[in-house]
Amino acid sequence: MTNATRFLPFVRASLAGAMLVPVIATAAGAVQECPLIRPPGLTPEQVDAVVLADLSRSIGRLTQDIDRSKSFAQLDQGADTKLHFALFVVSASEALGIEDGVAFHDIAVARHNGDSMALTVQEFLDASRAAYAKGKDGPPPPAAEGVRYKLSSVMSVPAPSPARGWTLVACRRDQVGFQRVDGEGRMSMAYVSSLFLPPFKDSPTFIAYATQQTSNAFAKFGDAKTLDMLKSGPDYCAAFRYASATLPVKARGRSCYENAKARRGYGAYFMRIGDVSDEEIQAEADQFFGAVYATGP
Repeated sequence: MTNATRFLPFVRASLAGAMLVPVIATAAGAVQECPLIRPPGLTPEQVDAVVLADLSRSIGRLTQDIDRSKSFAQLDQGADTKLHFALFVVSASEALGIEDGVAFHDIAVARHNGDSMALTVQEFLDASRAAYAKGKDGPPPPAAEGVRYKLSSVMSVPAPSPARGWTLVACRRDQVGFQRVDGEGRMSMAYVSSLFLPPFKDSPTFIAYATQQTSNAFAKFGDAKTLDMLKSGPDYCAAFRYASATLPVKARGRSCYENAKARRGYGAYFMRIGDVSDEEIQAEADQFFGAVYATGP
C-alpha cells in the first residue's frame, strides 16, 4: 500500500469534517450538474457513518445522541422538518452515490404507507447499506478543462488547471473535490466546501476560530510542523499554510464568510501527499484558489 493510498481515508475524513466554506457567484465557464459519484470500498460501518453524519447536520444533534429507534419526524419536530428531511435525503444519497430517495422508498411503502419520514434511523441505515451494496466500484470521472461543477444555486467550482490527470472524486451540494495521482506514494487533492459559521465578530476572532478548525481537520496527520493562519484580503477571510511534522503532507487553504454579516462561508483547500517544495504547492494552490474565487472576496 502506498503512502498516498494509506493516507487517503484520513484526507477525506479531515476535509469533509472541518472545512470553513461557500456561496460565491459563478465565474465564466460552462457549468455542469454534479454526476453521482460512488465512494469506493465502504464497509457497512462506514456507510452508517456517512448517513449518521448527514443526519447529524440535518437535525443539529451529535451522532452519539441520535436514538436509532426514532424517526426523522420524531427527532426534528420544528417548523422546517420537511425541508430538513429533504436536504438529508439528498445529502446522504449524494454522499453514497445513489439516486435521491431510492434507498428508502421500498421500506417506506412496505412498512409506513409510503411515508419516508416515518422510517426509523435504523431503517435508514439498513436501507442505505443495502442500496450501496447493490452498486459497483469504478474509477471516478476525469475532471474536464474549462468546466465548473455546480455546488449550489449560486456557486460552481472549476477543476485545477491544467485538468489533465485530475479526477472528480466528490460532487455534492456541500462539497466538490478533485484528486490527482502524482506517482508512487504521491497524491494531490483540491476541495471546496460550504458550511454555516458562527456570527462574524472581527478578524482576530475569525482567525482564532479558523486556526482551531484547521488544527482539528489535520490532527490525524500527527503534530503540525507548520500551521500559519493570517488575514487574507477582507477582514472576514483567512488563509493558512500547513505541514505535518511526521508525514509527507502539506496543505494550503483560504476561508471566508460570504460577507461580514453572513452565517455562511466558503473555503478552498489544496493538499499534497509526498515530497513537494513549498514553492510548487503554493503555485498550484494559488492557481486553484484564483479560479475558485474569481468573483468572490
